[in-house]
Amino acid sequence: FFWGAKKDEAKMAWVSWNKITMPKEEGGLGIKRLDLFNDALLAKWRWKLFHELNSLWGRVLVSKYGVRAAIEEGSLTNRMLLWWQDIMLASRGENNNNWFMDAVTWKIGDGKRTRFWGLTRG
Repeated sequence: FFWGAKKDEAKMAWVSWNKITMPKEEGGLGIKRLDLFNDALLAKWRWKLFHELNSLWGRVLVSKYGVRAAIEEGSLTNRMLLWWQDIMLASRGENNNNWFMDAVTWKIGDGKRTRFWGLTRG
């Protein structure tokens, strides 16, 4: 729609998508990159689960997938809900570098949510 193309007709793109998604202050149109915005929202859901593990929706996820799958990295399975798979994939990042878990600092409490011996120490 930015370039005037129709369904069966391609037109020359005079402005790159990267330019369109740049902030207005930098000469772009300030349109958000939806892929990054979606990843941020999915990461926010995962962060909420860390803090609301005992909420109704947290207990449902834990009963369905187990506490380790709910708060730690795990392998994706076909029985997981599609949005839960999306949350896990978004927090892994494009290069599967697991940026989300690298940014989390664990506080050892009663041991119910933290597997002390399984944590990566840096």
